[in-house]
Amino acid sequence: SDDACHILHHVTGIRAPTVARCQYNFLNPGDHIGYHSDRMKGLPYGVTIVIAIDDHFSGGRLLIQERTGRTASRTVSTGDIVIFDSALSHCVTRVGKGIRKTLCIFVSDNDATAVPINFSTNASRAEGTE
Repeated sequence: SDDACHILHHVTGIRAPTVARCQYNFLNPGDHIGYHSDRMKGLPYGVTIVIAIDDHFSGGRLLIQERTGRTASRTVSTGDIVIFDSALSHCVTRVGKGIRKTLCIFVSDNDATAVPINFSTNASRAEGTE
């Protein structure tokens, strides 16, 4: 909706936000994701949005290395949304128990190959797999 795009613009500064990619992540006990940037390999992502699907797990903290050198640490619970610059290095610590489930949305600024953000579309449209 226009309201959702306006809010995303206000939060991120992206003028014409488009979904470049969505992915569903699940990490089992013992799994982790090492430090990386979502802009690796020249990907055009401006911001990364992480939405927690549930909180029936232990461990699995999201660590984000901020430009100040500080490391922000977030434990996500069901429905939590974390938005950060895709260029920032980040990781997910080892999951202890349960399965950590998140939806990651990678947003670009008017990428012609991406699907425009429309929160009323179904999941297959948002993934660009109609």
